[in-house]
Amino acid sequence: MDSQNGQPNIESFSSIALFASNLAQCCTAAPSADNSQPCHAVWDGSTVTIRYDAERVKDKTFPPADQATLISAGALIDNITQLTDAYGLKFELSYWPEGVNTTCCYAHIAFDLENQELKTPEELTIFNRHTNRFSYKRQSIPDQLLKDCKSMGEGDACVMPIIQTSMLNTLFNIVRSAAEIRFQIQEVHEWLGKSLRFSEGNASTGDGLDVRTLDLPPGGQLFLRFISSWKRMKLLNCIGAYKVLAAIDS
Repeated sequence: MDSQNGQPNIESFSSIALFASNLAQCCTAAPSADNSQPCHAVWDGSTVTIRYDAERVKDKTFPPADQATLISAGALIDNITQLTDAYGLKFELSYWPEGVNTTCCYAHIAFDLENQELKTPEELTIFNRHTNRFSYKRQSIPDQLLKDCKSMGEGDACVMPIIQTSMLNTLFNIVRSAAEIRFQIQEVHEWLGKSLRFSEGNASTGDGLDVRTLDLPPGGQLFLRFISSWKRMKLLNCIGAYKVLAAIDS
């Protein structure tokens, strides 16, 4: 990373600093079950190690081997590898790395910045998609992106964009039915209520669901806070409130 005269290459340092910033952002932007952010990513300059963040989330969310946690770890790994792909970096990904003294280490992602040409991508599409870490977007997905998505897949896994009105309506009815059940079960309702983050300060802790990202109508946050109490929700359900709320939610 030094120039030919042995002096530090300021441009290279700047590129690495920008990459590090984007790396941190793509880690925090990874979606996770209940927005719990259960993983801890550490970069030592050449390798990203992804572990279960036991110190922060133990006994507060899903355990380290739970399917929801493993999916969350996979989403984080995907974000990091998408970033390295965008930069044109070669990397080595190893799951459950040997020699690590913990059962909660999910992966190592190794890449050598010193021996690769670091090109800043014109656009990082990873930050343009909707997850539970970003606000909802109403814009239609570009046609070219839909075509690219259809070509993605690995083994039996594939991406299937759903744009037909009939299929969307079918999905809507399924989601609505699930939401109706959710609003009628105390345990699930209280679990959701505990995950909501109404203030910027609470949302800054990094876990839970920031209600500002929900695209709620005027007064929606106040109403959501009001019904977060099961006693109130139970009373409202006597007049069929769960049906209205499920339709809005869906």
